[in-house]
Amino acid sequence: MWFPEYKQFFPRWLVHIFANATRRSVRVSRRRLKASSAPILSQTELLETRQMLAADDLTALSDDFEDAATQSNWQRLYQTEGWAGDQLQTWDVNGTQSGRMVMIPHTTVWYQDYRGPMVYKEITGDFVITTEVHITDRDDVGDSDLDDVPNGSQYSLGGLMIRTPRDITDPAVDWSPGSHQNDGTNNGENYIFLSLGWGNAGSQFQMETKTTRNSNSSLVLQSMGNNAVIQLQIARIGDSAYTLYQIPGQDWVLNSRYHRPDLPETLQVGMVTYTDWTKANDYDPFYQNNNTLQPGGYDPTPFEAFQPDLVAGYEFVQFDRPEIPVALQGLDLRTQASDQEMLSFLGENVNGPDLPTVTLETSVLPVEELSSSQLEFVFQRSAEQIDQPLTVAYQISGSATPGLDFQSLSGEITFAADAATATLVVDVLEDALDEPDESLAIQLLAGNDYLLGETTFASGTILDNDYTNVAPVATPIANQSLTEGAAFNLDVSPYFTDANLPDGDQLTLLAALSNGDPLPGWLIFNAVTGVFSGVPTFADVGSIEIEVTAADLGGLTDSVLFQLTVAPLPRTQLQLRVVKSATSVAANGESLVLPAHTGDLHEWESFQVEVWGQVNNLTDVGIVSFSFDLTYATEYTTASVVEFGPAFTQNQSALIDDASGLIQGISASTLATDVGDDQSVLLARIHFAPTVADQVDLDLGSQSIGPFDSGLALENVSLELVDQAPHQLENSDIPATQFWAVPYDVNDDGAINFQDLILFATAYQHDVADSPLPYTWAVDFNQSGRVDFHDLLLLAANYGRTKLEDPELYLPASYPHAWTAAPLVSSFSAAETQSAVPPFSYSTAVMQDSAGLQGEEPVDSIVESQEQNPVPVQTVEEPVQTSLPIMIASIQWEAATPRSLSPFAAADIDPLFMHDRGLTPILDQQNRESELSGAGVWQSVPGLSAPLRELEVQQAAGELQEIDVYFSSPFDDDLLTWG
Repeated sequence: MWFPEYKQFFPRWLVHIFANATRRSVRVSRRRLKASSAPILSQTELLETRQMLAADDLTALSDDFEDAATQSNWQRLYQTEGWAGDQLQTWDVNGTQSGRMVMIPHTTVWYQDYRGPMVYKEITGDFVITTEVHITDRDDVGDSDLDDVPNGSQYSLGGLMIRTPRDITDPAVDWSPGSHQNDGTNNGENYIFLSLGWGNAGSQFQMETKTTRNSNSSLVLQSMGNNAVIQLQIARIGDSAYTLYQIPGQDWVLNSRYHRPDLPETLQVGMVTYTDWTKANDYDPFYQNNNTLQPGGYDPTPFEAFQPDLVAGYEFVQFDRPEIPVALQGLDLRTQASDQEMLSFLGENVNGPDLPTVTLETSVLPVEELSSSQLEFVFQRSAEQIDQPLTVAYQISGSATPGLDFQSLSGEITFAADAATATLVVDVLEDALDEPDESLAIQLLAGNDYLLGETTFASGTILDNDYTNVAPVATPIANQSLTEGAAFNLDVSPYFTDANLPDGDQLTLLAALSNGDPLPGWLIFNAVTGVFSGVPTFADVGSIEIEVTAADLGGLTDSVLFQLTVAPLPRTQLQLRVVKSATSVAANGESLVLPAHTGDLHEWESFQVEVWGQVNNLTDVGIVSFSFDLTYATEYTTASVVEFGPAFTQNQSALIDDASGLIQGISASTLATDVGDDQSVLLARIHFAPTVADQVDLDLGSQSIGPFDSGLALENVSLELVDQAPHQLENSDIPATQFWAVPYDVNDDGAINFQDLILFATAYQHDVADSPLPYTWAVDFNQSGRVDFHDLLLLAANYGRTKLEDPELYLPASYPHAWTAAPLVSSFSAAETQSAVPPFSYSTAVMQDSAGLQGEEPVDSIVESQEQNPVPVQTVEEPVQTSLPIMIASIQWEAATPRSLSPFAAADIDPLFMHDRGLTPILDQQNRESELSGAGVWQSVPGLSAPLRELEVQQAAGELQEIDVYFSSPFDDDLLTWG
């Protein structure tokens, strides 16, 4: 294409240069151009001008038929499809007629399955083909006559055709008749043509328009008078085709519109001729298509003469790409564009300069009925062809009478070159009649050189100048509505008139609520200009009734009421909920009720953050897209997956930056229009799970397991509603979420193992308030104030669980809020830590050692003591430690012993024994371990022997009764098995 970036500039520039030379259509006859005595461009120059104006990829296909060598650029249909007979008696370029392509057919026809001769080129996509055809008859056939009408035989015409190519190379094999059905398939003949000649009646030229679908032909004949020369045009745009014609000296006419979605992208486009239907249809279609029909050959009706009576000469053929004006793009041109709009880029305007758009200013000031008064109507035009004068037409109407109330008008106004406006000045005529005010209206009329814009009508008023005081007249004001936050502006002065205003009367306007109260604070009324203005807020939502009153100088009044309604903006909001499992939603992601929020999470838990959206106060506008960032405390948990709501399948995006605890740009959109309009809709679900690096530590100093803020927050929130409807985005609903440490994992290593059990054993049966150990409060799992068998059961139920592989925990009902009470032991001093462990109360206990320590043989160790004289346990002086003990041996044992083999696994522990005997053997073993090295603790102990309970039962019957009551209670079905 020639300088595509200046495509709009160069055609207009060329039009300006050749304005005088090419003022008429560029399709005018070459012969007339050559015969003219005026100094105009040669045919070659005119073709070059057309090509420059067209400036598209089809330009090179055009032909002005001045050179016989261009004949080889055209294809013949019978040759393409392999038919045997040439149906043209004569076909030449710049031969039979100078400067023309001439086609003289034998007896042949285009109708139904009959195929005639065609000279064509293949064109892909949208196109416009234009030609000028000269039709004459043949005096050597039939009766000689003096006119050129080819009425020596029926249907003798020549013109343009667009045709679907057929997959035929061997007609005897490939050809078949059409189905004559518009059934969605392509078979038989499919084409549209427009031709000039003679059909079947009268003595004047006729034009035939024919459309054929699967060999089913439908035709229309129109009289063309004595016009032997006509310009024809066919445009293919999308799935529609349009035929046009122009009689010399007249305007182009849009002749027909066809919806032809069956036509393929590439068509055969060119010229056809046909003649002598009466004889041709005596033959079978295949024989007619495959043979030259002339005397001396096969003749099924020898009694009927051959009378081919047509000579068609084509002055030129021009191919163009249609350039649809911006105002028409996107429309269904076949059904939505007027003939004038189609002719703005077809006919003589194919690839011509864009037409200007003309409008009329609607505001016309009224004038008094004085001889010095003038009404002014302002016409405007767009920038297209602004460098040329432009004359537009209009018509007048109204109650004012031309010649009596104003000077008569011509009905036309001309824009000067380079002028964007033209003013029509109407001189008012004064009279002595006491009459009502009169109107004068101007209506723009359509024209060939311009397009009509949106405003084409304006009306002015001539005010009577006879002063007889009458009351002002109020015109009804339409009820007004707007949305909160939108600017309101209403001029009510035009709704009040007074016949005496031209005589000096004046109106005063007042506004108030209809009940007499003043206007609300947001609404301002300017009594001088008559303009209401203001911006309402949410507090102003609702309807008010306003009364506007006009009073003249004589005290006469009139008033009018109107309603003003302020509608609320849709309130939108994002809602965050933490859930343990995904919420069940409808197919579109909506839920009538939001899920319950989980506010407390222990540090090992996996969870999901669901973000919901809703339009709270509007039921017919849905959410179409969203975007937000999600922050979280990355030291406690890790985001793994962002899952989007079922409705939001488009443009999904999210970026997890766990190092900074930020999921950035969580966004998506939907094709649905009603999600979130009456229920909450799931926007996104973010999955979280702990990793090795995520941890909530037990705070031994303050005796606290939490809470620790999750850091969950929504930032940079945005929502878009259907059709970009305005809305008020409320603050997001984000309930508090906090993390708590897992108390069973006393040493914070991510596992509930032997180390935690040993620490538990050292604090067993301690009262939290007076225990010297800094972690006694932590292993009081039910926060009862004492480490007892209840806590042992909880430890046993969770023993062996790990943060990463088995994070499901059994927690008491009091967890975690019982842990927020004031600590029972506020601090531990060095002296307290170094002092001896308080004496334990214990009775006889038996523990079977399977020679797991230092290779000793199994023995029954019997330890007895009197309750009244507890024996203090001696401790080795060590440096002060406020942190949890480190037990290397136990770590070794945990690494080497499966949970199923551990004597402290839940299935092997007898909690009654552990309670009754005070875990004395475990404590003894711990003391022995501190003296021994090498072998791991309890490495080969197969299990604990049955406890000896008799003495303990006698001494602590009340305590056993408490145990019985405990284990008979429905505290936890899972834990009952441990008893």
